[in-house]
Amino acid sequence: MAVTITLPELDLPGEYPVLHAVPARWDEDSRAVLAARLGVEARFEDRGLWHVARTDRMSLEIYAATDSFRLDIVDRTNELDSATERGLDQADAVRRAEEFLAPFRPGAAESRVVSVVEAEVLVSREPRSEPRRYVTGTQVNLGFTVEGVPLLGPGAKMQVTVGAEGEIQAAYRMWRKVSTVDRVRGYAPEELADRLGRSRMFAHLTDETARVEITTARAGLLCLPPTERQTLLPPAIEIRGTVSTETAPDVGFSIFVSAADTRGRRPRTERTGLPSRIVA
Repeated sequence: MAVTITLPELDLPGEYPVLHAVPARWDEDSRAVLAARLGVEARFEDRGLWHVARTDRMSLEIYAATDSFRLDIVDRTNELDSATERGLDQADAVRRAEEFLAPFRPGAAESRVVSVVEAEVLVSREPRSEPRRYVTGTQVNLGFTVEGVPLLGPGAKMQVTVGAEGEIQAAYRMWRKVSTVDRVRGYAPEELADRLGRSRMFAHLTDETARVEITTARAGLLCLPPTERQTLLPPAIEIRGTVSTETAPDVGFSIFVSAADTRGRRPRTERTGLPSRIVA
């Protein structure tokens, strides 16, 4: 008997927007405009997947395949130079991060804060002394939604790191320009569970040989890493959990399962099927 897989209660949209992504078209002028807005005065070097500009205290990486960038501001010799025992107030950090990101928010999506995390280091002055905690910055993380549907994966997010004095230490925007071309009905929960059970990851398992526990499941549109070209953002379920066998107990996994049938809705230029990250 095939292994039993029970999905938790899912907040599934009845329909998903079909989003086509437009490849980035960075040129010398557009790179210069972004660098000027970020205060980076340096020439870009072509590093293949990235265009990189550096000064003594700033580094800007533009991702060639997408409308993504990463900014680092380095005005210290090591991470303890700006570390404090208490970080910036979270509300203040969020306000400063949103002010910084305001010119870079995509018009096709809504963004919201999903977490605020203190970056920390532990320092021991003596070999046997209790380590002291120092905060090197407050990271404000934001996610995107389109028509109320979350964008999943590493290719759709923003982050700003704010120092204890309110200074911007680093920031990134991972994003592709997208447009809605259609809508598609999503699979029902029982269809999703069946597809997961028949996937290459679980099809060979049975209740006699394994136990699968799903801890979280989230519906959205999958965005590939910003170094990769992508023309369609497929509806998917991000599933995290553990699988246990006699030889390997509680092995964690994080996978994506297709949440809708997008055949016939792909751009004419796309010759491939679903991304390999989608296992079923």
